[in-house]
Amino acid sequence: MDDVAANLKILAPVLTKQGYKVRPVTTGAQALNAVKASLPDLILLDIRMPDMDGFEVCKQLKADPISQAVPIIFISAFDDVTSKVTSFELGGVDYITKPFEEAEVIARVGTHVSLYRLRLELHQQLQALEDANARIKELSIRDELTGLYNRRHFNEAALQMFSASQRYARPLTVVIGDVDLFKRVNDRFSHAVGDDVLNMIAQLLCQDRREADIVARYGGEEFVMALPETSLEDSLQACETLRQRIEKHPWEAVASGLAVTMSMGLCADTSLGSLEAMLNCADQKLYDAKAAGRNNVQY
Repeated sequence: MDDVAANLKILAPVLTKQGYKVRPVTTGAQALNAVKASLPDLILLDIRMPDMDGFEVCKQLKADPISQAVPIIFISAFDDVTSKVTSFELGGVDYITKPFEEAEVIARVGTHVSLYRLRLELHQQLQALEDANARIKELSIRDELTGLYNRRHFNEAALQMFSASQRYARPLTVVIGDVDLFKRVNDRFSHAVGDDVLNMIAQLLCQDRREADIVARYGGEEFVMALPETSLEDSLQACETLRQRIEKHPWEAVASGLAVTMSMGLCADTSLGSLEAMLNCADQKLYDAKAAGRNNVQY
């Protein structure tokens, strides 16, 4: 990007011969548009241009997140210290004075293009590593079969909810649900059908789930939920809705003769003093639901 056509005529073929694709422009506005149209690996920028000087072009390029990492080499007839210092302060990576030597331009351009491409490659590798670590972390807190949170993550997240409920005197309900007579499902219809049932139960439990709620597979055919900011009355209504949804689901489509229900026990008594105590309470209520004939909710 140079205001003198003669310089462009000299530079363009020199760089093209080195294998670079060159896009010469003569104004600051053209430079900004060219960068926006297709991000380059390096910008050669003159300070003196007709519409806006190279300093202003550099400022705008560095202010844009898309182009701010592209290296800029100032190439100018100004040989004073102030111009050079300003160039570096604005984000330039190098400064070449005119008249320039072809070999020097080639060497400096090659160095900064290589460094830029290496930085891009490193950034991509780091991003891939971060994505992989995020995926590993996500897998570590998920149940392999259903995709719900696993027991360990539920306990950690629910403990934070319990602490918040104690600190701010806010309601919290924990629910434990168990698929009724699940062993019979496996024995009669196969373990593959049993897995299908567990997956569908997981989906049904997550229907209408609020973002703050936690639904997890606690183990085997047992599921657990934590419902923050939820009164006992609202929790009962939500669990009854889930119970009916599971009971009325068209299980015949999964296997002929299949019927599935769930018993649930819930606890909303945060005065018990610990999450473990609330879970034990909900577990006892689940036992009561089983004793009461299954397919019901106890609290």
